[in-house]
Amino acid sequence: RSASLPLKISLFGVNVFWAWILVVTEARSGLLSITAASLWVAIKYGRAGRAAMCFFVFCLLFAAVLCFSFPVMADGEWTRDITSSTGRLGLWSLALHYSLEAFPFGVGGMMFAADSRPDVASPHNLILTLIAEWGWLTVLGLLGIACSLYIARRKSTERCVGRSLTVSPEIQVAVTMAALGAFVNAMFAGAHIEPMGAMLMLIAWGGWLAIHDQGLGSVRRGKQEVARQR
Repeated sequence: RSASLPLKISLFGVNVFWAWILVVTEARSGLLSITAASLWVAIKYGRAGRAAMCFFVFCLLFAAVLCFSFPVMADGEWTRDITSSTGRLGLWSLALHYSLEAFPFGVGGMMFAADSRPDVASPHNLILTLIAEWGWLTVLGLLGIACSLYIARRKSTERCVGRSLTVSPEIQVAVTMAALGAFVNAMFAGAHIEPMGAMLMLIAWGGWLAIHDQGLGSVRRGKQEVARQR
């Protein structure tokens, strides 16, 4: 809120630029992930979330106007239909077939595209990529670790007394959009985006956990205050 006008203009320009990249390249996974994230924060975070969604829609519309006003791809051979799935359902089915065919260890890292056919280079889904290449055993092991961490965090949260977030709603909205958008993108992104997308997803979720778990450090103080009141 206290940002200077030049900073606000710079941030708007950066967001419009990236929205223009998504529109001009018909990056359906990116558009879907940001749309899902903006709708979620608009529902969950009230005024701050609705403001973020409106900002996203405005940047997207502004970028669309630029795209149609200056059709930089008009002379190329860009024929991809933004409404199509590009065979993702078939790729997901093939990934499940590979995972069962090489159960429980999978076909091996980077072996999904071993037949050198560009159309099957990746399942376009991070989870199915892990299942097909590294097997159900690895994925179930990772799922078990994730569930254990979630249960431990849940127990710590339940013991927290008087916990409250001190991070501003705007920061919460931004971090939540990044975490949720990165997760949705990982479920649809192709092989050239998936590695970086997965890394950014971990960073985004780390940030989300950091701001939502900051109150856990006050558990002991809260218990001491309750004890003194008694």
